[in-house]
Amino acid sequence: MKKAIGVVMILLLMLSAGVTCGLANTKEQFCATYADRAVAQYNQGKQHNLPGIVPPA
Repeated sequence: MKKAIGVVMILLLMLSAGVTCGLANTKEQFCATYADRAVAQYNQGKQHNLPGIVPPA
């Protein structure tokens, strides 16, 4: 059940990242927002021990 909740949270973060990135005015804003969301999603995955989350090489 914990993993299911974690997966839902990750999916919601991904959705919000897509909406937020779509509103960016410049390429720099888009990239910064994208990077911030990616790190947040990775941290959420690690926090909930989701499968497929591996440490960076």
